[in-house]
Amino acid sequence: MSDSTHIPVIESRRPKPSVTAKCPNCSVVIEFYLPATPAYAFSVYRVVCFSCRETCSIPTSAVQQTPSVSAKKTTNASDQSTNNASSRRPKTTLGKTGSDDHPIDMEYYDLLEIPATASSAVIKKAYYLKAMKCHPDKNLDNPLAEEMFKQISEAYQVLSDPQRRSFYNIHGKAAAVGSEGSVFVDPEQFFRQQFGGDMFVDIIGEISIARDFKDVMAAKDPSKSNDLTTDSNSSTINSGTEVPSTDATTQAKQDSALMYEQRRLIRKERIQKLSHNLVAKLSLYTDAFPFPDPTSSPPLGISLNSLANESLNTFRALSTIEAQQLALESYGPELLRAIGFTYVLKADQWIAKIAAEDGGAVLWHRVWGLGSRVSGAIKEKTHILNETVGTFRTALDLQSKFTKLQEMDKKTKKTGEGGEKTVDEDVEVELTPQEQELRTQLEYEAATKGLEALWRGSKLEVESVLRDVCDDALGDAPGVSTELRKRRADALRILGQVYETVGIAAAASSVPNTSTGTSSQQPPLPPQK
Repeated sequence: MSDSTHIPVIESRRPKPSVTAKCPNCSVVIEFYLPATPAYAFSVYRVVCFSCRETCSIPTSAVQQTPSVSAKKTTNASDQSTNNASSRRPKTTLGKTGSDDHPIDMEYYDLLEIPATASSAVIKKAYYLKAMKCHPDKNLDNPLAEEMFKQISEAYQVLSDPQRRSFYNIHGKAAAVGSEGSVFVDPEQFFRQQFGGDMFVDIIGEISIARDFKDVMAAKDPSKSNDLTTDSNSSTINSGTEVPSTDATTQAKQDSALMYEQRRLIRKERIQKLSHNLVAKLSLYTDAFPFPDPTSSPPLGISLNSLANESLNTFRALSTIEAQQLALESYGPELLRAIGFTYVLKADQWIAKIAAEDGGAVLWHRVWGLGSRVSGAIKEKTHILNETVGTFRTALDLQSKFTKLQEMDKKTKKTGEGGEKTVDEDVEVELTPQEQELRTQLEYEAATKGLEALWRGSKLEVESVLRDVCDDALGDAPGVSTELRKRRADALRILGQVYETVGIAAAASSVPNTSTGTSSQQPPLPPQK
C-alpha cells in the first residue's frame, strides 16, 4: 500500500456550463464559462482571450457548448462558487494596498527568487532558470514538480506584463488572479470599458465611482481597527461594546478630510483637462472664419454671415461623423444623449447670459437674456432632481430583487433533526422546475437592475462634471473676447444637438444590449438643421 501522505490533495468544484469559440483577433480557440444571466439577455459575450489578452466580442450564435456533467441546482450558486474560489486562492486584508516599490504580496517574486524592483530582463532570466530546474520531465520522482512549474509560469505571466504586474503589486494575488486563474479587471478599467470605452475618455474623463469605491474599502481596512481593549486610550462600556479613543476619532476625521481634498483636486484636474479638450474641439468652428474687424472688409461677394453658416455646416458634419463612431461604443447612445442634453442646456444658458450682459442699448435683448437664464436654471435643477429620484428608485428596486433571492435561498435549506442549527447540519434542497425558473428570472432582473443602477450613478457624475466643464469653457477668462465666447456657445449647441440626434437614432435603430449597450447597426445621419 502506497504512502498517501505524498499524494497531493486536489480541490474540486461544482461543474459549470462552458462554451468554446475562436478569438477574432488571434484565431485561437478559447473556452470560457457562461455568466449566471440567461443567454437571451446577451447578443454578444465580451471575453478576454488568454493568448493575445485582448477583449473581444463574440456573438452568442458563434459559441459551441462543451459537454459537461450536469449538477443539481441547490442553494445560492453564486455564494457556493465564491466560497470555492476563496479556498483556492490566498486571502488578503480588505482594503489594504501596496505599491510598485513596496508590493503587498511577494509570492510571485519569491517563486522566481528576485527582488520587487527587478527589471524585465531579470524577470525573464529568472523564469528560464527556475523553469528548467523545476520542469516535470526533469523531476519525475517529485509529484509536486508539475504544480511548482505551473506556479512559476503563472508568476512569469503576471510579472512580465507591466500593467498586470502593477495591479499585482497594489492589490496582491487574491485580486490579480481569479478563481479559474484569470486576471481580474481593475474596477476603474471596468467602468471605462463598460460605459463608453476609450473613445469617450477625452469627453467625460475617467468615471470616479470605482475609485471612490476603492477609497471607501481602504478606509475600512480591518488592519486599522485593532483590538481596542489593548489600548490604554480606549474605553469599554458594560455591554462589551468598544468605544474608539479620541485619538482614533481625530485620525479618522483627518483621513476623511484628506480623502475629500484628494477627490476635489482630482475632479478639478479632470475638469481643466476636459475643458481644454472641449475648447480645442469647438475651435474647428470658432477659428474657421475671421473675427469682425472695423478696419478691414471681407472680400467682395462674401459676408461674415455666409462664412459663419458654411463653417457651422462643416462643423456639424464633422461632429456627426464623430458621434456615429461614439454610438458604437458600450452605452454609446445613452452617453451621447446625456452629453448632448448637457451641452445644449449649458449652451443656451451661456447664450442668454452673454446676451443679457452685452445687450447694448436694446432693452428687449437684455430682458430676453435674463428670462432665458432663469428658465434654463429651472430646467437644469428639475433635470437633476428627476435623475436623482430615478437613481434612488433603481437602487430600491435592486435591493428588492436581492431580498427576494435571499428569501428563496432560505427556503432551499432545512435544519437537521435535533439540536441547534449549524452550518454542517444544513441540508441542500433541490429546487422545483417552477422555483428554478423563478430564480433564474430574479437573477436576470437583479443583474439588469444592477447595471441600470451603475449606469444611472455614472450618468449623474458625468452630467455633473460636464456642467462644470461647459462653464469653464464658455466662461469669461483673460484674453477671451465676448465674440469668441459667443462662437463657442453656438458651436457647443450644435455639437449637443448632433450628439442627441445621433444617440436617439442609434437607440431606435436596434435594441441596445443590456450588458454592453452596443448596437449592431450603425446609426443614421441626423437631419440637417
